[in-house]
Formats: sequence, C-alpha cells, structure tokens
Amino acid sequence: MIDQEKIHQQCLSDDIEERIKGLKQLRTNFSSLPNKQKVWEDLITLTTDKEFDIRWEAANSLGSIFSQLPNKQKAWEDLHRLTVNKDWVVRLGVADALDFAFPQLPDKQKAWEDLIKLAADKQLEVRLGAAYALGSAFPQVPDKQKAWEDLHRLSSDKESDVRGVAASALGSAFPQVPDKQKAWEDLHRLSSDKESDVRG
Repeated sequence: MIDQEKIHQQCLSDDIEERIKGLKQLRTNFSSLPNKQKVWEDLITLTTDKEFDIRWEAANSLGSIFSQLPNKQKAWEDLHRLTVNKDWVVRLGVADALDFAFPQLPDKQKAWEDLIKLAADKQLEVRLGAAYALGSAFPQVPDKQKAWEDLHRLSSDKESDVRGVAASALGSAFPQVPDKQKAWEDLHRLSSDKESDVRG
C-alpha cells in the first residue's frame, strides 16, 4: 500500500533527493493515491522549489493530473495564477498543463487569453509551449472569431519567435478558423518570412 503521507513528507524535505523521490512517487502513483487534491497542492508547492528540475517536473505534471481532480475550479485558479510566475520554467510547465487540461477547464476563454499572453512571453521556450497549446486548444475555445483575430495579430508580431508561434498555431487550428482565406494568406506570408525558423 502506498503511503501518501510519507510521500507528502518527502516533498517537504530539506533533502533534494527526498523531494525528487517524493515528486516521482506523486507522478508514478497518482491514480492510486486517495487524496488527489493533496497531490495537486504538493505539486503547486514544488513549483516554488529552489531546484530547477523539481520546479519543471512539478509544473509539467499539473496538466496530466488535472482531469482526475475533484475541485477543477480551484485547480484552474492555481494554473491561471501560475501563468504570471516569475520563473520561466514554471510558465512553460503551465503552458503545457493548459494544453493537456484545456478540454476540462471551467473558463476556456480566460485560459485562451492566458495562452495568448504566454505566446508573447520573453522566454522562447514558453512561447513555443504556448504555440502548441494554442493550436490544440483552438477547436474548443468558445469565441473562435476572437481567437482567430488573436492568431492573426500574432502572425504580424515584430518578434520572429512570436510569428513562428502564430504559424504553428495557425497550421494546427486551420480546419476551424472562421476566415480560411485570410489564414491562408497569413500562412503564405509567413512562409516567405525573413527568418528561416518562421518559414520552417
């Protein structure tokens, strides 16, 4: 039998090896742990860990467990709050978490707005994570016209990485974009961008 209290104590340990063990136990045994809300709280705590790898693993785990949480509203509020975390690795993990959790988020429009902000993040890795999430979230966003306008605007951003994000998201979202002709024109324009990463 898995001892959730022991795992919880490992997550709070001063010893980095113990915290890593606790985090791995949370991820590996999540479906068997009785108190799913407590697992979520432990992961949220670990997103503030002083060790980079632990913060990354904790933030990245949030999306995969979201669907099994009893209080999705509270969990959504935590994710929303973490989108402005000062640590880029946490923001990246949250972009990934929003991607996984998007179908079950209670406020999809707000989550879309969070992803748009993350798509313009100062850190490239966060922007790329948001790009994938925007593309896969598009079919479920309530206001597709507004979402399309967001992607169209990002496609003309002065930062090439943001234009690349828009190209990736437009490609994934294309089947459901309201104005396919304009989206095609955006993709065509981006395929001739001065930056090779955007063209790719």
